[in-house]
Amino acid sequence: MLKEILEEPNAIEAALHQDDKSMMELALDVLRAKQVVIIACGTSRHAALIGRYLFSNLASKLCEVVMGSEFAYFANSVDKNTVVIAISQSGETADVIASVIQAKSYQINK
Repeated sequence: MLKEILEEPNAIEAALHQDDKSMMELALDVLRAKQVVIIACGTSRHAALIGRYLFSNLASKLCEVVMGSEFAYFANSVDKNTVVIAISQSGETADVIASVIQAKSYQINK
């Protein structure tokens, strides 16, 4: 945890220096999407709940937060008009990774 706390200034700095064009494309994708689904587990899910609130209030976009372990129950509602955002502190959360793979397959096949 201390390591993560010490990395925060660099993480915030990196987040502030995102490519403007890529960020604008992402924002437009979200605005065009039929739905937004955020997949997360544990503490990342709490961050996702804040994201859901922001999507609702800033973009007037309905957003659903789904636990990685429960995504399979909702996967059939994902299609090419769905923006799927995965949140993982480590980038290695097995449930989240499996859900992203499943979401991609539904987006391609619909």
